[in-house]
Amino acid sequence: LLLLGLFAVAVTPKEEEPQINVTMANVLIPFPGAASQDVHNLVTVPAEQVLSQITGVEHITSVTQPGLAVLTNSGGPGILAADACVREGLTLPRPAAATLERLAAALPGFASLYNPVDLLGDADAERYRAALSALAADTQTHAVLVLLTPTASARVEATAQAVIDIATGPENAQGKPFAACFMGGVAVRKGREMLLAAGIPCYDFPEAAVEALGAMS
Repeated sequence: LLLLGLFAVAVTPKEEEPQINVTMANVLIPFPGAASQDVHNLVTVPAEQVLSQITGVEHITSVTQPGLAVLTNSGGPGILAADACVREGLTLPRPAAATLERLAAALPGFASLYNPVDLLGDADAERYRAALSALAADTQTHAVLVLLTPTASARVEATAQAVIDIATGPENAQGKPFAACFMGGVAVRKGREMLLAAGIPCYDFPEAAVEALGAMS
């Protein structure tokens, strides 16, 4: 028996780098404007049922979730956060219609509402508070990232308090995770300390914050 085994090993063709063929397919079904639970009920579950009837399909894995809302007072950090979201597989969905109405009523005409939400360089703490309140209630958002650059109009400690109030208060009834990135070293140190003491992670750079939120998704 041992001799037969050695003979089989000797005559069996071998490859230095054998290729393993695993047949798979990705099925992406967008549903713009719909809440995550609606997508799950109306798209994901029916699609799984149809796909499971296809001969040869053995495993089906699905993911249904809304995305990350990024709020900033400076365009550059917002772009860095958006690029990091691509690397981490996070989406930056357009806010729901009701949220856009609230943002439009609270923000200046030149502000960008479509995520990242750019409050502009003259944003004060109350502008942050109004935008955060709208995003905390947004059906398209599962997490919120708050970016702050210490401009002349920025009120670091008051903004940190606004983040804490929204993240831990009744306006965030669903308990969505919040994270912050206060850039500026000593200029933002007190605000960072306030956020950390309240249990809200605060990072030095947008990429690190997005990476952390991606791990929580």
